[in-house]
Amino acid sequence: DSNQNQQNILRQEKFLNSLLNRLNTEETQVLEELEQVRNMITHKDRLLIHMATDVEKLSTMIDPLAPWLNFISDTETMKEKLLNIIPDSELLSYEDFGNTTGYLTGIGSVESAYLLQSTRCVTEHRDWDVPAILTAIQYLTQLEGPMWREIRGQGLAYSYSINLNPTQGLLVLKLARASQLTGAYREALNILNSHINGSTAWDKNLLESARSSLIFEIIEREAVLADVVQQSLLSYFRRVPHSYNKDLIDRIPRVTLEDVKRVALKYFTPLVQPSTSRTVIVCHPSSVQETVTEMKKFGHSLDVIPSVENSRFA
Repeated sequence: DSNQNQQNILRQEKFLNSLLNRLNTEETQVLEELEQVRNMITHKDRLLIHMATDVEKLSTMIDPLAPWLNFISDTETMKEKLLNIIPDSELLSYEDFGNTTGYLTGIGSVESAYLLQSTRCVTEHRDWDVPAILTAIQYLTQLEGPMWREIRGQGLAYSYSINLNPTQGLLVLKLARASQLTGAYREALNILNSHINGSTAWDKNLLESARSSLIFEIIEREAVLADVVQQSLLSYFRRVPHSYNKDLIDRIPRVTLEDVKRVALKYFTPLVQPSTSRTVIVCHPSSVQETVTEMKKFGHSLDVIPSVENSRFA
């Protein structure tokens, strides 16, 4: 399980309540376990120190390495080594749910509906298809683009997106704050399928605007100094050069119509098929049965979760 999965509020609530109960009956054992965790986290072989500074300027006043030597003994030698970073894509279970294509739950505090549908995708940030995939996504989701006109323009859902996450190895379709979830989902599928099979032509002007807006978004990743520092750290964990964003910007203008057609067929096809994707829906309890029935028309067999707190997700 990834950190993101383990730290979700449902699991944390169950774990922390259990911990509080244990403290009342076995305080010594709990404190020993917490101390073991602390020692594991703070062990020098597991620590990563990331400094973002003007090394040349700092070196004129102090040796940048000297303060850190206080954390090791005189007999030890600091070693420069790469952390063993396990990507989230290797931690996903990819369980076989049989005929079940996803899960649905009703939450009383939710008036609108939310949908996530994901499928496997590239697992390397430097994969040669990444620029084309990002451009194809931008083409479909950009302002005044196909999904903007048919989903938000018709008032079916306030928010929509398609996200590529190489770290998790997932391609995710998201519909959020939907007043008519199945209507928004129908339009999303129609748009994706029509561009996959070629019944809707890919427009050169929309492609050009997609490339331009995508480049702007990548530039925005390093808008201020703090963003540059964050991107530097992410580059380390993603095993990419510090010039990754610049290299990506250089490659996006070379993405052609043929490139977006190819990646749409290869990567978007599994996303729209129930057999090769997984779907999660959250809506108001009064809409649960209607949503289950409507989603069956798209080939989905959803398991209804009566209580999230007592489900596999908690």
